[in-house]
Amino acid sequence: MLVLTSMAAIGGVHSAHAAISDDDSISLVTRSTVNQPQPPNRDSEVDGLSSERLLFVIEQGAGKARASYLVMAHLDGSNARILAKVSGALFNLTVSHDGQSVVFTQQQQSFPQLWRLDIKTGQQTLLSPTRANYFSGSLSPDKQQLLIAASLTDNPEIFLTKVDGSEPQQLTYDAAIDIAPQWLSNQQGFVFISDREGLYHPQIYRYDFASQQTVRLTNGHYVANPKISPDGQWLSYIAKDPQGIITRVLQRLSTGEIQSLGSTDLAEAMTFSNNGHWGVYSQDNTIGIVDLAKLTSVQSKKNNRQRSEPILQTATVARFSLNELALAEIEISDAIIREPQLIEYTD
Repeated sequence: MLVLTSMAAIGGVHSAHAAISDDDSISLVTRSTVNQPQPPNRDSEVDGLSSERLLFVIEQGAGKARASYLVMAHLDGSNARILAKVSGALFNLTVSHDGQSVVFTQQQQSFPQLWRLDIKTGQQTLLSPTRANYFSGSLSPDKQQLLIAASLTDNPEIFLTKVDGSEPQQLTYDAAIDIAPQWLSNQQGFVFISDREGLYHPQIYRYDFASQQTVRLTNGHYVANPKISPDGQWLSYIAKDPQGIITRVLQRLSTGEIQSLGSTDLAEAMTFSNNGHWGVYSQDNTIGIVDLAKLTSVQSKKNNRQRSEPILQTATVARFSLNELALAEIEISDAIIREPQLIEYTD
């Protein structure tokens, strides 16, 4: 069943667009920045972060008054610049493996459209040539093909297209909703979400190109928003329990081992940097950067005492608050920061 949600970024879809949901409205975003921890480090103080840049969405207003900005900045908020502005919603960012371009969906007054932006030049290319609902896209690691989730055949399905979005080849065929494709690093398949085995209970599946078969990867009550690490070792997603509590989760693909990263008010999974060294998340209008090596080692040392301290906080090496953003064009008092990414970039 296709349900429209107001604020939920579940399953890689946001605002007034398709999502798999078991209620009509979920309050997932908190704008409070009170009592935030002091930043433990800045990019200049953390080895390996000097050439990294933050890429994220800032959203203001609601309904017809909504405005969304795609912003890139240094880790301390300096040298910020707007890469794209939409009078509406801008969501479902997927950065290419080389960090040079980003695919995103934007929705203004009509159907959601898919766009690709060259981060260096600022050139934008429309990837949705037909009039239909385009929910998200993912550029292949070699940048030669595109996976899209779209309602080209009425029901949302996954398609493989040329890099410009043309010549779609349908890959999934199911009465359920299939959305949010993410390439595997070896390009032999992809992961996506579907509620094919339980209405209102989406799970993550892996599709194999060679066999054209799907395998279920998760078994939670409600699982969505999948992200794959560049080395193909980790799957990041959000899980919601029957009481509505949302948790960020990290799963090792080779073994299925699951690591809870703590509860969150924002239904966005942790994303991965291009080099695979860092994880990125957003909470209470603050972006946190995590050392993945430290994060994945915490689980083996976890005990009852450590459960009172969120694992993400333990492994966070740098933070950036929206209040620190140096960008005069945006009034941040009523803004929300979403979908943070970390890319390697040379000015």
